[in-house]
Amino acid sequence: MHKFTTSSGKCLWYDVTNNRISLYSKESEEKALPVVHFNQPAIIDGSKITMFTIEMTQQCNLRCSYCCYSGKYRDRRQHNEKEISYDTLRDVVEFIEKHADKDAAEITVCFYGGEALLARKKIEWLIEGLNTIYGERTRFSLSTNGLALTENIIDWIASFDNFLVNVTIDGNKMMHDRCRKTIAGKGSYDMIVRNLEVFKKNIPMFLIKE
Repeated sequence: MHKFTTSSGKCLWYDVTNNRISLYSKESEEKALPVVHFNQPAIIDGSKITMFTIEMTQQCNLRCSYCCYSGKYRDRRQHNEKEISYDTLRDVVEFIEKHADKDAAEITVCFYGGEALLARKKIEWLIEGLNTIYGERTRFSLSTNGLALTENIIDWIASFDNFLVNVTIDGNKMMHDRCRKTIAGKGSYDMIVRNLEVFKKNIPMFLIKE
């Protein structure tokens, strides 16, 4: 059990056995696991942020059996068609301008999903806006399952000097295809590896880390 106090003075506790946060009581403590105390930082400087992660869409082109958004987990959203709006993206740009560390040599913006590449046009819009503000100080990072890495998208990524792509693969073909299936229920390993081969061909400095 993890116990902490809010700014209003209320005492809360997190019970790892059922993934719940509740008002603390002596009775609940006696029934729970050993208490771990921690304190909130006294001061949080919101103007010194160097990394921002943006959920571009809640859509996904895979249906991994263990995914936290698969619908099998309590209190978690499921895959759906929601995508970040341009109005929200404008708010994102304003937020980054306000909170990014002005003294940092580099500001990193990470695109996340769902499958972030399903919202590619909005990623392009955001990159253009941030590059106008920060220029070469901006570094971009994309988390993708690799299924949408078509040659067209690979060429687009290759047009940047400061774009990091993180591709998720679960070990070998047998391990991967056991859980990471397409919406049609088929294994995705072969398609993703083919896309990575195109990536390697089109971007000579491409590096695979195992």
